[in-house]
Amino acid sequence: MFFKKPRNIKHSIKIKLPRHRQEIFIGRQVDDFVVEWVLSHHYSNTIILVDTNFLKINKRFIEFLSDKIKISKIIPAKPTEESKSFKFLNSTLEKCYASGLGRKSCIMAIGGGIVGDIAGFLASIYMRGIDFIFIPTTLMAQADTIINKVAISYKLLKNIVGSFYSPILTVCDVSFLDTLQKEEISLGLSEIIKHSLLDSDKHFNYIKEIIGEKMQNQKQYPWEDIIYRSLAVKKHLVEKDPFDDSGFHKGLSYGRCFRNEI
Repeated sequence: MFFKKPRNIKHSIKIKLPRHRQEIFIGRQVDDFVVEWVLSHHYSNTIILVDTNFLKINKRFIEFLSDKIKISKIIPAKPTEESKSFKFLNSTLEKCYASGLGRKSCIMAIGGGIVGDIAGFLASIYMRGIDFIFIPTTLMAQADTIINKVAISYKLLKNIVGSFYSPILTVCDVSFLDTLQKEEISLGLSEIIKHSLLDSDKHFNYIKEIIGEKMQNQKQYPWEDIIYRSLAVKKHLVEKDPFDDSGFHKGLSYGRCFRNEI
């Protein structure tokens, strides 16, 4: 049963997948909502994987969660490709097991897409799958958030080991975007623009009018609406082709082969 949208959440998205259900909530300063949701599911305990960059500037958020919900372990994870490896996965798995993580527990990822992928893949294989919550903190991770795909890399083979798996809950808190540098915002906007091009001229023109040539006043952008529109495009393509075997899902990878060579 899907959770009722609270007042401080502007948008919600329900994802219907063959093996999973997923809810995405988009709002501002939604700390209390995250706590309320976790407590309502009565997890035996929770493990948090947190992006080290986020931890440096938003330690208060982690402390707030620690005061409100039962957290067995907080595991810092560097947002680098080195972390998306079997070495880091194995060390994280050992910490989770030692902390008593069980079938009725939850893994929560707080940070960018790399941390989300690590936690999501671990959740997909730990005891054949336990609940996974994702709180993306970068624009890229919010506007192109995890829907039915998680993976780690092996040597130079990026995302070669993965699962079709989704967070049971994703919370995009746009207040986290206020601390991002312009370069980080521009990376996220590249995915937003791509999704708008995949969608329609109307969507693309909407983004074009908001952004402007020099990204002025980025903190004033209607981020909740921008992210919602971007994720609505991804939802449509993933639901149409959840296992990436009909060709529709591949549209989300458009441009990545070029970007990787730059």
